[in-house]
Amino acid sequence: IVRDGQLWGLIAMHHHAPRGVSLAMCSAIELLAEVVSTRVAAIENYAHAQVSLLVRRLEQRLIDATTVEGDWRLALLRAPQTLLSPLEASGAALAQDGDILTTGEVPSTAEMRELLKWVGAQPQMQAGDTLFACSSVERANPALSPLTPTACGVLAVRLSHTRADWLMWFRKEQLHTVTWAGDPNKPTTFDPKDFSQISPRRSFAAWSELVRGTAVPWTIAEQVTARAIGAALVDIIVQVHAVRMLIAESQLVQIRATVNAASEPVMVANPMGEVIFANQALQVLCGLPQLAERVSVSEVFEEPQRVLQLLAGLERQPWRGECQLKRHEGPSLPVSVRMESVPGRDGKPLGVIVSLTDLRGARQTAAARLELESSLNAVSLASAQARADGPDAVMGAILTNSSLAAMDVADVAAGQTVAPLLQELQSSVERSAALYRQIKRLSS
Repeated sequence: IVRDGQLWGLIAMHHHAPRGVSLAMCSAIELLAEVVSTRVAAIENYAHAQVSLLVRRLEQRLIDATTVEGDWRLALLRAPQTLLSPLEASGAALAQDGDILTTGEVPSTAEMRELLKWVGAQPQMQAGDTLFACSSVERANPALSPLTPTACGVLAVRLSHTRADWLMWFRKEQLHTVTWAGDPNKPTTFDPKDFSQISPRRSFAAWSELVRGTAVPWTIAEQVTARAIGAALVDIIVQVHAVRMLIAESQLVQIRATVNAASEPVMVANPMGEVIFANQALQVLCGLPQLAERVSVSEVFEEPQRVLQLLAGLERQPWRGECQLKRHEGPSLPVSVRMESVPGRDGKPLGVIVSLTDLRGARQTAAARLELESSLNAVSLASAQARADGPDAVMGAILTNSSLAAMDVADVAAGQTVAPLLQELQSSVERSAALYRQIKRLSS
């Protein structure tokens, strides 16, 4: 019986003695084989058409659900009979993106994870096959015998070759009776002195056995259907990921632009500590037109070994402190550094965020405040020495006003603008003191 140019089956006839077959008989047999081939082709084409129709309907429903709800997985399992009936399964499970969603009668999540590990380790799966079928998990792997009540038979389709993504169908245990032509466990009669007397078992009486631990075997048609559904899901997953990739790319462009325009110098590094993004403020601070690609975060600072140690400890807690930043030209800069490790869903670090603050303004401000305080003290001392009858009220008012102004400047202003303001305030105090002394001299 030939189907699509390949041998599909064979009609074989036997006789105890040689027997000639007439040409008419040969032609009749050939005609019978041709009719059977045609019928087989019609049946298979009809079955394939039904499978294609089922898959197209399922695929369309999942695409619509993705558009409306954003998650095709919920639609897949929302109508159990749509997924279970075509394969006459009692339960199904979808393992995807680390989640396990189920419908019908299924084992526990922990048991399914163990089952998935075992299925994925099978030789045909390791060889690249995408389908696994078993009608007795208990017999194939006795360690999984607790699954027998709900998952005695398993049909699994791999959805990804890089992750443990699977679609599985389950069948419960099906008790059935097997009738043998005699008890297969009965001993044979054998006389070692007379080999001619070897006889079969003593009785050919029918013997029945109740078989446990098996499910109804998965037919070829059901396996074809499972493959088709799995292929459709793979296509949908690819489409969903492609859409997500476009959305993520658009969001990444916007996020990069936002971070790049920030006034705070920021670096983003991968888990190995290599810089994958540095915003414009950081590059300006370093005096570079562009930071070298994949340079280590430690190489941006004057003490690379110390920074490497700090990076290694970020998984335990963030770090804040001061470092010296290298510059393309000129001396290094004092900066305040904040390093934080960003964990992923699996607990492993996605990368490191390093934020810097230029400390030059703060240190100039501190120096200017010290200078102003010193100047105020000197003016106050000179005023006290010039008056023998006690402190001068006008000079005291000038000094008090200057102190209040200094506090207002330091509280309100920020960055490198504070130091010039304090220096200007110091000059103003010194001029005011000089003018007051001149007025007193001229009026005396």
